[in-house]
Amino acid sequence: MRHSFVIAVIFLSCAFARAQETEARIQKILHPETNSSSHLQDKSYYGGKSFQQTGAAYTKNFYYTEHYSPKDFSTRSYYGATPYSTGKFASHAANTKGEYEIPNAARKADTKTAETKESSDSRKDYATRDYNAREFRGRGKSQDILDQQKKDQKPMTVDQVREMLNKNK
Repeated sequence: MRHSFVIAVIFLSCAFARAQETEARIQKILHPETNSSSHLQDKSYYGGKSFQQTGAAYTKNFYYTEHYSPKDFSTRSYYGATPYSTGKFASHAANTKGEYEIPNAARKADTKTAETKESSDSRKDYATRDYNAREFRGRGKSQDILDQQKKDQKPMTVDQVREMLNKNK
């Protein structure tokens, strides 16, 4: 019993210490120090000397030697060539007589009526009501102002509507 109590106390103290470390890390993330600086910011990277560019850099020339030489071929014009022609296309009706005739092409196919079953809902009646289209009578916050504007306004012509719709915004 005593050992389990000691182990529990040690475990809880470690958990409490870990929670404090986590809290400190969260605070550093949420509220970082903005005026801190690194000791490496003022370090010279050229052995204490300042770097000044004096001019263009020295580079070696680049040469490429071709290891093989392509062969040269002389050509001459070929006099036997003729221009490509698409030819003439037939514009008359296709031959459907003789051996090309489709047998019974003009004959209509036989049809017959098929019996259908009556639907199970076909004799049922459902209660419905008539559709009554009426004007919306609800009044909004600014309905009086809109009514006044509508009363003072004359009906617009087609040209006035076109002009109003084509205005640049």
